[in-house]
Amino acid sequence: MSPISLIRPISQLKPAIPAVIPVLMITLTVNGKAGQYEDVRTAGDLLGALGIARERVALMVNGDVVKRAELDATPLRDGDAVEVITMVGGG
Repeated sequence: MSPISLIRPISQLKPAIPAVIPVLMITLTVNGKAGQYEDVRTAGDLLGALGIARERVALMVNGDVVKRAELDATPLRDGDAVEVITMVGGG
């Protein structure tokens, strides 16, 4: 078979099957309230999903303080308890 016989018009090609991207659903207890979160894999992802700026909070996962520099490297697992503590200024 010659290489030229392998060439087909675009109209004869079968469409590619789209890749299926799995969606991760995780159940977390955040500040005492259980909820499900989509595509949250790390503590940093959770803050993003909640719309919270990481510069203004402290975070605990299962009673352990998470350093701000480690938010994106701290994995969350189904059933974890997370406390988000916001900083409040005043005088």
